Amino acid sequence: MAKLRDQLAQFQSPMFRPYDDPDAPLSRPEPTEAEVREQYVAPGRPADHELGVLFRADHETLDDGMCRQARLHASALSEHVPLALMSIGHRVRYGQRTYPMAGDDMLLPQIREQIGHLRDATIGRYVAAIYHTTIRSPQQLRNLMMPEYARAQADALERILARSIIYTPWERTTVDAEVIELLNRMGQVWLQCEANASVFASHGLDRDRIRLMPNAYDPAGPVAQIPVRVSNRRPERPRFYNIGKWEPRKGHHQLIGAFLTAFEPGELGATLVIKTQHYGSWDDYPDPGESVRYWLAQPSVKAKGWRSENVERSLKIYDETWTDQQIAELHALCNIYVSAAHSEGWDYPAFDAKTADNVLVHVGYGGSEDYCDSDDPRVLRTGFEPAHPQYGWEAGATWAAYEVSDLAEALRCGVDALVNKSKPATRRYRYDLAENFGYAAAGERMRRYVAELVRATDAEAAARMFGDNT
Repeated sequence: MAKLRDQLAQFQSPMFRPYDDPDAPLSRPEPTEAEVREQYVAPGRPADHELGVLFRADHETLDDGMCRQARLHASALSEHVPLALMSIGHRVRYGQRTYPMAGDDMLLPQIREQIGHLRDATIGRYVAAIYHTTIRSPQQLRNLMMPEYARAQADALERILARSIIYTPWERTTVDAEVIELLNRMGQVWLQCEANASVFASHGLDRDRIRLMPNAYDPAGPVAQIPVRVSNRRPERPRFYNIGKWEPRKGHHQLIGAFLTAFEPGELGATLVIKTQHYGSWDDYPDPGESVRYWLAQPSVKAKGWRSENVERSLKIYDETWTDQQIAELHALCNIYVSAAHSEGWDYPAFDAKTADNVLVHVGYGGSEDYCDSDDPRVLRTGFEPAHPQYGWEAGATWAAYEVSDLAEALRCGVDALVNKSKPATRRYRYDLAENFGYAAAGERMRRYVAELVRATDAEAAARMFGDNT
């Protein structure tokens, strides 16, 4: 990291400024006759693959959930079809700071090792393009999907869209009509869960274009291997935990109140750990310190015996960057994951918690409905409520609503589920999750979807890439 900091510091050096006066006109000498006559062209080389797939996704940041999934998905699909990975934003984040124009020299070694060969791959002709991204607005989607050179050529643009796939998470109940109009011109739309598919279909997206593409994971990864590593030391006392950015959608404020309402200090030895990270300032939504102070001032919490002097024994909030190993240890040491989010596309940490064979308490509007166990407690929902306006979503966007008291009751039910699960006190390796959502299953699912698209748009290329099999 010291070397990286030195490299980054250079970008602040005057030597990187092209000229001192930003308003000065650019000028250069006219080329000489000898330079004009020079016809040298750098030698090229044949493309690595004659036909292949373009996979566009931000993938440079180590601890970003979408980047992590993009790296896994691109790697999984590349085992079946030639693939070139290209960034969308060309940015990398370290902690709280984001750096633009992130080339290979800005990538961490483990990321370069994982997907460097895909960044370097060359394809003679792309038969399909996958855009693995979050849709923020119709304009952003148009800019991404409609290259400037093709906008004036209707036939060319429609051919491009017909060979395009977009994969996107969704965390609300509404979809802009302009987004739906554009998606209905594309070949396929990959969505993370059944709840997302229902939302898009209800807003007019052609069902024939929708494909379910759950998030992939590595069954040999450190979190998935926790049941093997700690199978005989499941903690008997309830250790609740949550991992996620501090934002209104995640419901951390409600989770703190529910925990302090559900248990007295020291009761059952219950603890709550929140591993979070600052994610902007939100109107009418407290930061971690404000949230704890708010709840300690509530009569119902005071009646339980909670005070500023004893709350830190049972409630820990970490607002910092952790390594993958530290995150894995949190999954190993705790046993009840709580997803208090009002909506989720997939909920990466909650899914990781299930691969570690932990109990899941969840609101259940989103991905967790597709991978939870039947005995995982679900928070009683009271309908839907307006989403926080600072997200900038469509007018009328809503998400799942619930009462803090019902979340507290679900936490108590989580204790019962843990007791039942702990007889005998072992964790099970989740073969069922590996079979349905593992790296290999994801790669095969994507290969099948891409083959369907190419068969419909370029039969000759499909025959050469996939043969007669789907």
